[in-house]
Amino acid sequence: MQPTEVRPKLLDVSWAGPKAGDTVRARHRSWLVEEVFPPPRPGDHTRVRLVCLDDDNRGAVIELLWELELGAEVRKPEDALLSE
Repeated sequence: MQPTEVRPKLLDVSWAGPKAGDTVRARHRSWLVEEVFPPPRPGDHTRVRLVCLDDDNRGAVIELLWELELGAEVRKPEDALLSE
């Protein structure tokens, strides 16, 4: 009997970060995700363009590297409050 070849299973590495239209919390503010730019090369980070939703900075735009942001999180629609 010949040994069978064992091939590694491919892991589902779907993007778990924000998508355009999501609401996120970053840098102590609430933001709307305007656009997500995938990493240009393996090992690089995802660039995300955000528009501020907070009253005191409404409409301000920033771009950040999602994987490097401490405490950044995607907010779920069922979250009662956008700001904490």
